[in-house]
Amino acid sequence: MQKRTLNNENSSDIRYDSKALSKINSLRLKSEFDNVRKNGKKYVSKYFLLIFTDSIDNKLKCGIICGRKFSKKAVTRNRVRRLIKESYRLIHNQLMTTHIIFIPRRSMIHSKMQDIHKNMVYSCKKVGLWKDK
Repeated sequence: MQKRTLNNENSSDIRYDSKALSKINSLRLKSEFDNVRKNGKKYVSKYFLLIFTDSIDNKLKCGIICGRKFSKKAVTRNRVRRLIKESYRLIHNQLMTTHIIFIPRRSMIHSKMQDIHKNMVYSCKKVGLWKDK
């Protein structure tokens, strides 16, 4: 978490934590996606398809594939991406270092954040991505 300070003339220093996922922690290149799809293991969940493989660079990275085949409406596709990103953001500290791809299923369109989050935790524990404390 990054600590940033804001300096305004009328206020003192304000500190807050940036809790957003950085671009460094996401799969960006086609070669990274291809590597995960080629060498990865698959797990089919109620809301998404989970594909994961061991990390080459010892970093936990996540990617989401949600194309026009999923829904023709960009609003729907973006909502699903946001739900997956938020659920992942909440649990990424408990996951082992792997490369993960989430491919949403149509049942996710009308589902709630809590259901997706529970399903993501269950799926990660089932496939062995969860760190045991």
